[in-house]
Amino acid sequence: MTGLYTEDIDVIAWLAWREIDVRTAPVDREPCTWCQVDGNVTTVRVYGRPGPLAELPVEVEDVCGVCAPHVIRQALSERADDRDLVVEVAARCPQCSWPGSGHSPTCPRR
Repeated sequence: MTGLYTEDIDVIAWLAWREIDVRTAPVDREPCTWCQVDGNVTTVRVYGRPGPLAELPVEVEDVCGVCAPHVIRQALSERADDRDLVVEVAARCPQCSWPGSGHSPTCPRR
């Protein structure tokens, strides 16, 4: 699991026993709009499949590792069918440790 945030490793461990398909994929490094905490950047993407009765449906949400368990829990509770949810976790660049799909300004891979 080299290159993942510590909080994302915790998310993956939490997901291990859930009905969730966890993948690594690029997730754009943006401020988390779920919690809006300064400095929390998106590193997890949750693909929900809400049923018609969901009040605040989770469809596709990019969230930080802190918010991810809450968003995933909500997506599980409101899903329309029994198919596994898809959750993507961003890997860090192995050279600059920049999260998401970008690189630090000084990274040679940029």
